[in-house]
Amino acid sequence: MNSNWLMEKLMRQEIDVAFIRPGLEDPKDVRLKRLADEPMLIALPAHHPLARYEKVPLCALAGEPFILFPRTVGLSLYDDIVRGCRDAGFELVVTQEAPQIPSVVNLVAADLGVSIVPASIAHLALDGVAYRPIEGPPLVARLGLAMLKAQRSLVAANLMSMI
Repeated sequence: MNSNWLMEKLMRQEIDVAFIRPGLEDPKDVRLKRLADEPMLIALPAHHPLARYEKVPLCALAGEPFILFPRTVGLSLYDDIVRGCRDAGFELVVTQEAPQIPSVVNLVAADLGVSIVPASIAHLALDGVAYRPIEGPPLVARLGLAMLKAQRSLVAANLMSMI
């Protein structure tokens, strides 16, 4: 489930806690325990010329067709990727959107473009996809455990304190 959907379920008290990709500011009425930032990787079709390099600078992706999830899916991940590309000197061109990050990787494998994804996605080890670290200033994906401040579940509170 994407972070926005999880936050909606949390706010409706349909779930007690959620691992989300938070924005820069904590959502109102939510207690958020920030976890370690996760590095981002470049996802390339395996036969792409940049796949032969050990690391790839973001600026090398200028002009490439990008595959991303919709902006509404990632609270800040989408904006961080766009900002990282701008900082590298180019505006990314999203030619294809996918509903979830794993779907993005499937479209990269189908040679429909490139993407920037959290490093944990590389565990999918999908044939046809090469993951490369970003050379230069890193991009990171934030991760956090969220629960309502008014949450009274002892189990949820214990989980929050253990993490």
